[in-house]
Amino acid sequence: MTALHTGKPLIGQRVADLIILLDALATWPDTASQVYSLKADGRYGPVALHAAVLDSRLKEVTAMRTMRSYTECMTAPMQYDLFSNMIYGVLMRYDLPDLVRLTAGRFRYGD
Repeated sequence: MTALHTGKPLIGQRVADLIILLDALATWPDTASQVYSLKADGRYGPVALHAAVLDSRLKEVTAMRTMRSYTECMTAPMQYDLFSNMIYGVLMRYDLPDLVRLTAGRFRYGD
């Protein structure tokens, strides 16, 4: 809850952490030129999707057992751990299917 009050949603912090990890891997000689595949489960699906949109080093991203749309969440808001993926006002800008289209095939659902 504190994350939203500070203007830094938890999902944004998790996406930033993932990109920082990719940046760190890029500094190691053995992994500097690598591209990566990522599998995410549950609450981390939207994190992986946002990261795939922002970072082309993620060439293949698969999300399993995860939310597929913020709009769908509005019809059933009492889901487990939904809060960790909420972004204030997100539906005024985009929904998760919009992000899937932006990945140009690099993201898929695996369940």
